[in-house]
Amino acid sequence: MVNTQAIEFKLLASNYKGTTHKTPVHIKWYPPPSHKYKLNIDASMDKHNTGGIGGVIRNNGGDWIIGFFNRIKAHNSTRAELQALQAGLNLAYEQRLAPLEIDTDSTDIIKLLQHNISPMQVLVEEIEESNDPA
Repeated sequence: MVNTQAIEFKLLASNYKGTTHKTPVHIKWYPPPSHKYKLNIDASMDKHNTGGIGGVIRNNGGDWIIGFFNRIKAHNSTRAELQALQAGLNLAYEQRLAPLEIDTDSTDIIKLLQHNISPMQVLVEEIEESNDPA
């Protein structure tokens, strides 16, 4: 998570122009039930569609089990968040970390998961649209 936060900070700070109003936000991590792991993911991008993804998997005690980060190219923030989700799920599968709870701040990803819409369907539609000659 620290690596993810460091990457996100670096990407955001490179474009920082200052602000006149700051509002503190208190964020608390909630552990999964005792029989589950929790995957926390995030992504960030700049105006050139370059960004980073990262995530961490923790147990119910908050202990860090494994994490990941990577630089990416993505056309939009939803695509970047989907790449983070895919990387996190692949890592959990490879490490046999299940059952898994997913935590993200992306409302688009939350809606997809709540409505049982496959994130892969979104990627397929995006690819089809990008290949459409219209």
